[in-house]
Amino acid sequence: MTNLLKLELSKICNTFVFIGSVIAATVTSASTLDQNTVASVIQDRCLDCHDESTSEAGVNLELLTSTESPLNPKVSDLWTRVERVVTKREMPPSQEEHLTEEEIVLIRDFYRTEYILKDNKEHIGPTPLRRLTKYELLNTLEDLLLLRGSNPRFKNAMDDFDREALSKIIPSDLPGDSGFDNDATRMERLKLPLREIADTVHLAMEHFRQTPILQEEFFGGESLTEEVISEHQAKNFIETFIKRACRANPSQNQQLTQKFYEQYERLGGSKTDQAERIFSIFEMILLSPDFLYRLETSKNQRTPYPVTGMELASRLSYFLWSSTPDQELINHGMQGTLLEDKILLEQTQRLLRSPKSIALSENFAGQWLGFNDLVQNSDYFDEGQQHIESYDEVIYFFNHLLQTNGSILELVDSKWIYRRVSKMQTQTTSEETEPFIATGETAGSTPRIHLMRYRISDPHINPPVWVRANSERDGGMITTAAIMRLTASKNRTSPIRRGVWILENLVGKHLEPPPNIPTLDDAKNSLPLIENPTVSQLLKQHVSKQECVACHKSIDPLGLGLENYSPTGDWRVEYPNQLPIESTGTMPNGKQFSSPKEMKRILLEIYREEITETTIRRLLAYALGRPLQPYDRPTLDRIHKSVRENQYRIQTAIEEIVRSMQFRQRQDH
Repeated sequence: MTNLLKLELSKICNTFVFIGSVIAATVTSASTLDQNTVASVIQDRCLDCHDESTSEAGVNLELLTSTESPLNPKVSDLWTRVERVVTKREMPPSQEEHLTEEEIVLIRDFYRTEYILKDNKEHIGPTPLRRLTKYELLNTLEDLLLLRGSNPRFKNAMDDFDREALSKIIPSDLPGDSGFDNDATRMERLKLPLREIADTVHLAMEHFRQTPILQEEFFGGESLTEEVISEHQAKNFIETFIKRACRANPSQNQQLTQKFYEQYERLGGSKTDQAERIFSIFEMILLSPDFLYRLETSKNQRTPYPVTGMELASRLSYFLWSSTPDQELINHGMQGTLLEDKILLEQTQRLLRSPKSIALSENFAGQWLGFNDLVQNSDYFDEGQQHIESYDEVIYFFNHLLQTNGSILELVDSKWIYRRVSKMQTQTTSEETEPFIATGETAGSTPRIHLMRYRISDPHINPPVWVRANSERDGGMITTAAIMRLTASKNRTSPIRRGVWILENLVGKHLEPPPNIPTLDDAKNSLPLIENPTVSQLLKQHVSKQECVACHKSIDPLGLGLENYSPTGDWRVEYPNQLPIESTGTMPNGKQFSSPKEMKRILLEIYREEITETTIRRLLAYALGRPLQPYDRPTLDRIHKSVRENQYRIQTAIEEIVRSMQFRQRQDH
């Protein structure tokens, strides 16, 4: 890195410090209801079980009867929990006297006025400033500099590009309160790893600089190989690069072009090093806030207003591709046509059809459902190819669900799956699966190196194939080898862990473990009169405390229903000690099951809408780059209604998110 670039890097650091110092958000609230009246309901009906001394289920509601401001995050979180369980009639418990309809309406209306509305109107809350995550940065550099793509002319250039080397330079991002690593609030608190980003940008630019064919494609037939570059050519090169790299509005592009051209002139030097100076300017652009941040024009308003066409283009591409807009999307953004409902929907569908939408499987589903651990956590690396193959199965599964516009409910059970080839070769009966290898444009047929963005695939590992699930054991995401492996220890299954995974990740229930729970070994030792106790008997002893029963009534049946799956996801009918496995149980609605298939069917009967809502909530939080707030409730309700009316199709959820106020507008206070 030249001394001049180091100097510019220092200036950029100061710019980022300034940006961080001016980011602030304020939330205002105007209640039209008497908080004391609502608090009296809590005082009279809830504190017998939920005061400081009792705190059943770890919930103490005394704070809601105090003079503490409703804007206190602890207070608002408590009110959110109370409003949810009260309006769903989950509290008080069935054995207690129910709240009157007037009391329920009072709590619901207070919550709506205090936390959902602003000045008695719907709003979207302050729009956070977002910067590129590590995953987004690497994807953007690849797409911007044409370092990997489907054009066969680039084959040699692609073969030389090592994404893995770049990936190791930048530290990994950690998830924030939204559950995703693109959480703007968390990223704002973290120090920007600018020097590591600078090294990554430099290596990527070196590859671009040394490959004239990529430059010709980027600049429409020209490359920076001329010994002498005129002033007009230099300005055109810089302007073209800025238009693609900075995702800015047209007027801002002109300002940026002038700014960086002046930098180019200040670099000086002889006429023979003009190309090198231009590449130095390109690196400066890629280290500027205009590239690393998704900057948007602020009107300093406390009410929502539409974003510009280019800002919407950027939001859409980073939601669906985790990367920069392509030229078609840029054109619609520049012309403002993307703001039209019809064009926005057409572009959303086009982006979803693109192989780049694999980002939703790798980045969104991989974080939400946790299977990214299989390729990121070294604990799995000693398992040979198995953890890679299991990862591929769920990546292809989720991608197929998106490409075919499947039902969200297929995450629980489906008539098809993707099966790793090594497992297909061991099957001996036709009742288990019926192979179907897709061809042409069908999901699953995309060349592997183009489909998998997270890593370059090992050519020795065959991709999974689409199969019809004809057996008791197959169907859905929750019984894939990947999820079964993630929810088990290396040598032993864990029904509790598997049940909690389903409830938290799919149903959307947050479960707090009570203190002083006995271990399973302690539970086994407390059953001296039973030789070789079953897993079900151990669980009953393990959660024998009264405070454990309520949650485990929902947890244990789900975990027991998956006991036929080994820690690696293989089907089994007996334990290593040769005791038979019984995947039986009773669900919270009183219905009994005797197989995983029956358990999944009842699971969908009980939690169909909760699973749908959880999927929508996770998609929306990922799209917005922030945790959802009470004021997002009206939008969530509208999306849920539309998804339910369209047979729970996952693309309906995505399209409704893109059309929402939160996605198409911004608010500054």
